[in-house]
Amino acid sequence: MFQRRAGGGHEKIAVCAAATQYTHAARLLPSGKWSSKLGKAALIEHDTPEDVAGGVYGDIYQYMKRPLTV
Repeated sequence: MFQRRAGGGHEKIAVCAAATQYTHAARLLPSGKWSSKLGKAALIEHDTPEDVAGGVYGDIYQYMKRPLTV
């Protein structure tokens, strides 16, 4: 099961999609906050991936992780 919290030696992202197209990704920071770049707007931090889902970004489609590298 995917843990939606920081740690575990992995970098984690949430991918949004609308229809058949990926639209956005949010990255989980070590602090437990999520980070998103909203187009040309500023980089923001938010509490959950769902905070930026919906509208033009579509819904959370998939959570992914990869091992952190040194």
